[in-house]
Amino acid sequence: MTNFNSLVLPSTLKLESGNNANAFYDIHPGPLGNYQVIFTNDDVNRWARIYEDRFPWAPNENSILSNVAPASIFYYPSMNALKPIRYFGEKPNDPNPQVSGPGGLARMWMELHGPIPIGKKIDIDAKVTDKYQRRGIGYTEWGLDAYIDGELIHKHRKSWATTVSKEELVKWPEKASSPRPPEMNENSKILGTLEYVTSQEHVDDLEGPGEINNHTDVQAALANGDPAPRAQGALAFGLLSRLMCEEIGDKFYLSGTLDIKFVNNVFAGDTQKAKGAFIEKNEDNINIYRVWTENQSGALTAIGTATVKD
Repeated sequence: MTNFNSLVLPSTLKLESGNNANAFYDIHPGPLGNYQVIFTNDDVNRWARIYEDRFPWAPNENSILSNVAPASIFYYPSMNALKPIRYFGEKPNDPNPQVSGPGGLARMWMELHGPIPIGKKIDIDAKVTDKYQRRGIGYTEWGLDAYIDGELIHKHRKSWATTVSKEELVKWPEKASSPRPPEMNENSKILGTLEYVTSQEHVDDLEGPGEINNHTDVQAALANGDPAPRAQGALAFGLLSRLMCEEIGDKFYLSGTLDIKFVNNVFAGDTQKAKGAFIEKNEDNINIYRVWTENQSGALTAIGTATVKD
């Protein structure tokens, strides 16, 4: 039995203090530690507000569940498990991203194995699971497994893309992309659409009070080469999680998966539309869905796969 650290990580905000870091050079495969997290009613209310979701929260209006937290709420615990690293960004003397190349959250995925309770300590086992290269970009994967009384309730993973030197890339294996999302066919059943204005207020709320960076500050965004503050990928991920909960309900919340790649930037003021389609039921009796977000011009911004056990 793992002995979990009694340190309780912040649940829906960044660490109060910590270091700025490079996601590729400063993070290495291996254990990050065992911690705990507690989601309060205030945490859940804040998370619901960010995504314009219901509170008190439940997967949908037909749910039989109560006193539970949204499925996407492990975003910050997985970031805070990197302690003392608090933020990925430029460090002193680092070149501007306009010059050095692309970087940022590339993919996020989760497995749902049970309800996420409010007000109860949840044990967290965090680790860096992989580091590799693909098409000249370095990728770092990490995440957490969450337990209640020794029973797994949730897995959350992230992949961060970083532009690194050729000398560093050769040290790491080349890895193929994860499987492409399933294509729609003539039998695909379209799910409902959620429309969401990615307001600066929502972006600021997710980032947390007092944070000044390219998500919250116009001048920092312009210096980063962006036309406006850049919205976090977590907004698209949480919106698609909300879509699946709205459409499928408790079955998705208790036994689903969601795996999303971020393909185009979203900026404060953009409208995101979360969409989905049922594709098929596979031989293991698992329902497969294609899910995606579009901006107000119809351009794809995130795409992936959701599954639900029947």
